[in-house]
Amino acid sequence: MTINDEEVSVSETKYKTPLLTFNTSYFEELKHQDDKTVHHYIGEKKKEYDILQAGLEKRKETILRVGTAIARHQAGFFRNPEDGLASLQLNDLAQELQLNESTVSRAVRESYIQTQTGTYELKSFLSRRTSGGDSQDQLEKQIRELVDTEDKQKPLSDQTISEKMAEAGMQLSRRGVTKYRKNLSIPSSTQRKIRN
Repeated sequence: MTINDEEVSVSETKYKTPLLTFNTSYFEELKHQDDKTVHHYIGEKKKEYDILQAGLEKRKETILRVGTAIARHQAGFFRNPEDGLASLQLNDLAQELQLNESTVSRAVRESYIQTQTGTYELKSFLSRRTSGGDSQDQLEKQIRELVDTEDKQKPLSDQTISEKMAEAGMQLSRRGVTKYRKNLSIPSSTQRKIRN
């Protein structure tokens, strides 16, 4: 992947796509034999090869389309990782590309993108949606910001964080705050307190 101020460009590598070969000289040689059973057999094998090859091409094209769309949505992150990821749900991406959600899910699974800032699995750029409508990434980012800017002598409890998030229009229970805080490896308010 290459990125500049103007555009994002994604290209595929040959490493992930399986290589299929078909021995055309052997096929042509058998095709000229009089045996109908041989004719039928090699005809079926040629059809199987064509179907497999078409499927691989379609999959390669889908992964490239999905990767390009993700790179375009997350261009801010690639330019400056500190900005964090934009919210991007799988179903929104599927609608944009006019693909089935399961097709997009398969495309991002075990597919990687190499960038100037590192190599990432494509699915890591998709947000996880919570019942409140905000993505898990957005909620975790808000918790991190609240903890980073708190008074270290009076750190915010999980209940207070929940209330401040509600004021910002983000619904997350105290238990939800505790869960996401632990995911972020942020200690409890008692452990964060700095005493004079």
